[in-house]
Amino acid sequence: MKKIILPVAIVLPMVLYAQNRTISGTVKDKEGYPVVGASVYVPNSVVGEKVTDGTISNNALGTITDDHGNFSLEVPKSAKKLTFSYDGFDTETIDLTSKSVYHVVLRSVFDDLNLKEVVATGYQKIEKRKLTSSVVDISMDKINQKGVSSVDQMLQGQAAGVSITPQTGSPGQLSSIQIRGNSSLNGVKDPLWVIDGVPMEGNDVPNLKDKNNLDDLRNYSIAGLNPDDIESITILKDASATSIYGARAANGVINVVTKRGKKGNLNINITANTFINFMPDFNRINLLNTNEKVDFELALAKRKDLSFRSGNGDVARIISAANELDNYKNGKELSAETLAKINALRNNQIDWWKELYRTSINQQYSASISGGGDRNNYYFSLGYYDEKASLQQVGFKRFNLTLKDDFKINDKIKLGVSILGASIIQNKYLTDAGAFTNPNYYSRVVNPYQLIYNADGSYAYDENINPNLRTDSDFVKFNIIEERENTQNTLKTLQMMSNFDLEYKITKGITFNSLLGLQVERNRSEKYANENSYYNRAYVAGTRYYDSSTKTNKYWLPLGGILKNSSTDFFNYMWRNSLNLEKKIGKSELSGLAGIEIRKDKKEIINTNTFGYNDRNLNNIPVIFRNSSDALDENYRPFKNLEYENAYVSFFGTASYTYDNRYTVFGSLRYDGSNLFGVDPKYKYLPIWSVAGAWNVSNEAFFEPAKEVISNLRLRTSYGFQGNIDKSTSPFVIGNYSTASITQGNTENTIVVLSPPNDKLRWEKTENLGFGLDLGLFRNRVNLVLDWYDRKSTDLITLKNLPQETGFTSTSINYGSITNRGFEIGINTTNISTEDFRWTTSFNISTNKNELISAQPSPNQKRPLGLNKPNDAIWTVPFAGLDKNGLPVFEKDGKIVSTNDFFALEDPYAAFMPGYFVQSNLNETQRLALFQYQGYNSPKWFGGLSNNFSYKNFEFGISGTFVIKKTVLAQPSYNFTQVDPGQNYQNEILNAWSPENTSSSLPRIIGRDTPEAGNAYNWFGGVDDMNTYYAFQNLAKDLSYFRFTSIRLGYNFPKEWVKQAGISNVKFTVEGRNLFVISNGHKNYFDPETYGSIYAQPIQKSVTVGFNLQF
Repeated sequence: MKKIILPVAIVLPMVLYAQNRTISGTVKDKEGYPVVGASVYVPNSVVGEKVTDGTISNNALGTITDDHGNFSLEVPKSAKKLTFSYDGFDTETIDLTSKSVYHVVLRSVFDDLNLKEVVATGYQKIEKRKLTSSVVDISMDKINQKGVSSVDQMLQGQAAGVSITPQTGSPGQLSSIQIRGNSSLNGVKDPLWVIDGVPMEGNDVPNLKDKNNLDDLRNYSIAGLNPDDIESITILKDASATSIYGARAANGVINVVTKRGKKGNLNINITANTFINFMPDFNRINLLNTNEKVDFELALAKRKDLSFRSGNGDVARIISAANELDNYKNGKELSAETLAKINALRNNQIDWWKELYRTSINQQYSASISGGGDRNNYYFSLGYYDEKASLQQVGFKRFNLTLKDDFKINDKIKLGVSILGASIIQNKYLTDAGAFTNPNYYSRVVNPYQLIYNADGSYAYDENINPNLRTDSDFVKFNIIEERENTQNTLKTLQMMSNFDLEYKITKGITFNSLLGLQVERNRSEKYANENSYYNRAYVAGTRYYDSSTKTNKYWLPLGGILKNSSTDFFNYMWRNSLNLEKKIGKSELSGLAGIEIRKDKKEIINTNTFGYNDRNLNNIPVIFRNSSDALDENYRPFKNLEYENAYVSFFGTASYTYDNRYTVFGSLRYDGSNLFGVDPKYKYLPIWSVAGAWNVSNEAFFEPAKEVISNLRLRTSYGFQGNIDKSTSPFVIGNYSTASITQGNTENTIVVLSPPNDKLRWEKTENLGFGLDLGLFRNRVNLVLDWYDRKSTDLITLKNLPQETGFTSTSINYGSITNRGFEIGINTTNISTEDFRWTTSFNISTNKNELISAQPSPNQKRPLGLNKPNDAIWTVPFAGLDKNGLPVFEKDGKIVSTNDFFALEDPYAAFMPGYFVQSNLNETQRLALFQYQGYNSPKWFGGLSNNFSYKNFEFGISGTFVIKKTVLAQPSYNFTQVDPGQNYQNEILNAWSPENTSSSLPRIIGRDTPEAGNAYNWFGGVDDMNTYYAFQNLAKDLSYFRFTSIRLGYNFPKEWVKQAGISNVKFTVEGRNLFVISNGHKNYFDPETYGSIYAQPIQKSVTVGFNLQF
């Protein structure tokens, strides 16, 4: 029997295969771009179903094209024709001959168009020939990069007017994104992300140059999206495009369209990538090595005039322990025994970079199944992403599940259901116990001889850390490796975004649409520090008190672990109903949209603090607070519950009229209401509207002779309003529970009122005027887009100082205004296009000028307000070099003056306590007037450049982003009045001014007792609350750079190699990300993007190897 079955098993597939043949090829548009996702099928032929009116009724013999326009399909030998279709293009049917390879060109519905014919704005799909707005439509297959956790990084440099700057290399963190500048002072400054028509909450990016923000783990809803599930991205920039989104779109809109199933046979797509994140180049930081640091400490210890933390550093400790410090300062040599101990430090060559950082191997996988017929299309995918940061014990994992089903109930009703789910795990160790506990900072300041372990294997503690926490002769012990091993910071997120949409065709040209969008997130944060961590020891030390009965120091916090849990549940729903009109009468085309939208979001946060925690038996020791003030302290409070709830209702409409495919006018109106504002009925609703128009000049009869050169010419203009919300403010009285001693010996519960009511608080508004030009040359081989805009944001919420008699220092009011004016250029060219070779280029460049027109000075202002200057202005004091004693001098009124004269310093108690009470005779206004405008932090010009090449089966691409003239401030490598022997410095400190090195431009290291120091020591050592030493003009520079964001190589295996295995396409890829950066100098920093930040993780450099299989 087995002998019979085996031949049959072998011969039967051969017989079946002989009845079929494989057809393959490519589908492109007329410019040679691949048409991704085009349906390819045999007409009048189905599996198990009959054909009606020449269309396939159910499971068609078909497939869809891959990311490169390739297809492969097994068809019966009897098949005579093959049909190709895609939205926005004419359906093409070809005759099948004896050939097995076909190259098909689909023509667009409108010949004057050169890109995808339909733009998805989130509310409606607009044909590009009717588009009056400034939008950028990006196909995901052109920007998809491997080894990238979030899609925002892929957009860098891809769109004119969109500035994207990574603030840290930590995985899962969003970049700072600005679309046409900044339109708010205190409100949301990030664009609105929209996924499949539903606005997403939770994507506001804080300033990650702030250490407190860097220490926290955050989840962003867009980071939960698998980039392999994205079909396309549309960036909406001007008022006519964004006003339909109402009061959250003043910063632009990024609309993401995810993949859906398409008509055709089952399509399976599998992608696997392995990528390596490389350890940063630490040579850029230029730190002192062990020998240099020991010699430097010896030089400091010898100086009598230095007293700032003079006991720090192992050299000073060794000398002090031998009772030789005074003799050494008086010029005597150290004993041989002491010198031997000091020189022994030189043998401690600790590579702290390798102890804290790593080269990591990471993984990325995704698999999808899609297909469909006339009645049902489906898409299902799974994704897994695991990235370990170059910083040890920092990682980001994401699991994705996507399910989409589209049903055609009948000729009138269509239903769609989609679920995008994600589970995200982020982990690191606790870094918020102090500045030095941040590993990026600690690696800069730890002494190169500092041991990690003692000879007996125990941890060696850094005695130079936080001398303020010393208790008697002891200190709070810190070892960053011990800290890494004994603390953990984990954020787990479950995220689901669901859409349910209904389309009902009332009659020809009129449809009713209903969309219900749900966003659910559950975040669970856990911070744990056991009793062997500095975090724990410092926490306990903070509760020290003196017990007068025992005359000893005690601690009211129990011993044991510290567990901090935070639970955040977020729910957001949006229900939108609209009527859509599409009507053509002769040469006139009318379209319209009218609807209502209700939206509500609710967030509940529960924070708990548990002390004396045992992670083995899960028990804890209750805290016995000394008083109610301790119990209400945020650091120790056992429980805290917060709830936020915001509701919105909106009415909206759009109308468009196109005549003869030449002239288009467009208008939109939206009316927003919210519980955030509206105490005064006049400000309850915010009307947002826009009008726009476009002229297709190239469709005019008089333009026909020029079409050989100018293929397409369109002029656009728009005017309208955008809106914004500052959720941090409220028109109501805001207070916190607290306690106070109203009468002696009695503590009462109180409410501390934080802000007074303001019933006039209202929405922020942005007025927008824009002009644009779309130009296609030489049969659209060269495409140019120009845009100019003028935006004015008014009613911006800013703080206003209040008289003291009101009981408040300040309140929020609508007072501020900002303008943004800019120009954008985008160019796409097809340089060479032959059957085997193709080379295309994409280039964009933009400039934006931002000005602060009106604002209120904030309390305790540290820098000038800067009216009529950019909102992100950089202010410096006019440092003019050093005097004959190596101390800073400044330029004032055209003269070079001393520190004393520049700041008008005096020492009123110099007669009996010299140097302890230095003060300035200048008032706050006069001191602010000492600053001068240096430039602004936003780039003057920015953009991107991409080149893509294909030769037969090979593909090569290189992309980069650039910035021209961005003013930045470096951190000074040392404070010349506070040089701490216990920390490391960059090696330029060895070139500081000294009597033997008078040509140096770096200030002299001085102490309180330096004879020539005068008042400079106290002023720059802490008296100056404006920190002018960190604003010296020599620290500022205009930074320009070009970063190669992606260099990629791909190879598509020949079809004849893979078709026998039943595979339609196999592609192998290699990609390098952020491998090179060219700049005019970012000395002492890893990256131009993180210049000036000493806490941020470096931008990751990576190489990815992967493959893609399609069945």
